[in-house]
Amino acid sequence: MNARLGPTPAFLRSLDSAIAGELATRGTARTWVMAAALGRTARRNPAFTSDPYALSAESLRPGVRRTNARLGEPLASQNRSLIALTDARHALVPVEVRFESAAGAGTRVILRLVLIDARVAEIQWAGDVSMEGDAPSVPGILAALARRVADLVIAP
Repeated sequence: MNARLGPTPAFLRSLDSAIAGELATRGTARTWVMAAALGRTARRNPAFTSDPYALSAESLRPGVRRTNARLGEPLASQNRSLIALTDARHALVPVEVRFESAAGAGTRVILRLVLIDARVAEIQWAGDVSMEGDAPSVPGILAALARRVADLVIAP
C-alpha cells in the first residue's frame, strides 16, 4: 500500500465507508448490506462465519489464471456463510486497490471489484474502477473511487 495512505486496514475500511456513503446519497443504500454492518454481524457469529475483512480473495486478483467462473475453497464457503447472515444472494467484493504510474507523472488508482453469486459460488462479473490525478489526496481517492462504484449501480 502507498505510504501516504496510512495502514492498509484503515484505508480499506474508509473506502468501504465512502462507498456506503455514496450509495446512501443516491438512495440505494437500504437495499444493500454494507461492509460495516456485515462485519458487526460476523463478529456476533464467529463460529458460523468468517471475518469479511479477511477473505481468501487472492484468486480474484487480476492476472490470476482462471479456467472457469466457480470459486475455489475456502472463498466459496466464506462467501456462502456471509451471505447466509443477510438473506442476500450476491456479494460485490472489493478485491484490491493498486497504484500505477499514469501519463504525465500522475498516479492512477485502481479498485478491482468482483460480483459473486454466493449461492452457486460463481463469479458473475469482474472489473476495475479507477481515478487519475497528480498526487491525489486520500479523501480525493476515496471519494472518486466511491463515486465510480456507485456509478456502476445507479446513475448520478
